[in-house]
Amino acid sequence: MKYSLTDRIAGDFSHKELRIPQSHLKTVCKVGQAGACRYIGLIPSDAQDPAFFCAKHTNARNTIDLAVKNKDMKAYGDNCDGFTLTESV
Repeated sequence: MKYSLTDRIAGDFSHKELRIPQSHLKTVCKVGQAGACRYIGLIPSDAQDPAFFCAKHTNARNTIDLAVKNKDMKAYGDNCDGFTLTESV
């Protein structure tokens, strides 16, 4: 089954509070490593400086969780409390 998150997360792209700092991305989210967080999203921006955001507290969460449950994703981690619009890690 294919999942399209574009409509569900498009509104979240503009929230800087959801952007993941590089230090957190590597050590906690484990991007590109075993145990990578399932809620890492990529904001289509500058190819030389991609921006990642946390989708854990967005409308995309249920879709992501369903994809993990159905084993349709490679990233299964749930590595922290996530970022919200009112606070950042």
